[in-house]
Amino acid sequence: MLGKDATETAFKKEPLDQFRVLHLAVHGFADTQYPERSALVLGTDPKSADDGLLQVREIVRLRLNAELTTLSACDTGVGKLQGQEGVSNLVEAFLVAGSKSVVASLWSADDTFASALMDRFYQRLGQGQDTSSALRDAKLDLLAKYGDQVSPFYWAAFIAVGEASTPVGLNSNEFDSRRAHEDFDKVCRLVETKHFNPAMNGVDWNALAQSRRDQILACTEAEAFEKEVQNLVAELKTSHTGFRHAGTRNIPARHAINATMQRFAVNGDERWMFQDVHQGGPAYSAGIRLGICCWSAVDGRFGLRRI
Repeated sequence: MLGKDATETAFKKEPLDQFRVLHLAVHGFADTQYPERSALVLGTDPKSADDGLLQVREIVRLRLNAELTTLSACDTGVGKLQGQEGVSNLVEAFLVAGSKSVVASLWSADDTFASALMDRFYQRLGQGQDTSSALRDAKLDLLAKYGDQVSPFYWAAFIAVGEASTPVGLNSNEFDSRRAHEDFDKVCRLVETKHFNPAMNGVDWNALAQSRRDQILACTEAEAFEKEVQNLVAELKTSHTGFRHAGTRNIPARHAINATMQRFAVNGDERWMFQDVHQGGPAYSAGIRLGICCWSAVDGRFGLRRI
């Protein structure tokens, strides 16, 4: 989630227990007197009662299964010492919620150098290093690059807490067959729920997906698996699903029109407005041009006109 889409409500609605790595590059603040009020600052949704502050008392109620949660924000590792219980802070909250390890900062983070550190950190995770080693070596990379020119104060705030001695598994060559089954089923459900009419091109989606299932799940590399899934979805030859299609010339005009329309109301009457009419797009290939063309109901019939 990026920008205005990164709201507290949207974050909570994500299937958080299905992510192996969570990375939150946001603002954060620590309340050392009342640590349960420490929070990450996200966006607000006017349709929700959430205030945009993802506080410790809310985080502990999340259900996570992440190998790593990175809190790229200020003071996320700062908290209140609670006797033998240890430090109560945002790190503890994410560990309680189920994350196996957390990377957090002990003081205010500089955006530029924190970003540079994270780039190197994830590069090393991708090479198969464990969390602790990847973070250490990322810091050494910056030390070698900047030397005495930049104080470590700007990039050394981040620490790893929890099970940080095991590789996270970001290696691009790694292929998890169990997760591949889950991902394939997700794609099947997505097409069923988001596709207006799975049989619109004379294709029975369920039958097609099941006929290719064994072939796709037999893949032993992530790249091959993704390519096979893309090829499967492309056989629908429609942009309804938001996936790629074989080419606009293969899309019947009525399908292309449906794929680029949005319903709205004008003076109480229903209208259908064409969206994203650009050269080479499906609506353009169907003969639609710029000028806000809409469908309008006249005597129970539909027709094209400009308004």
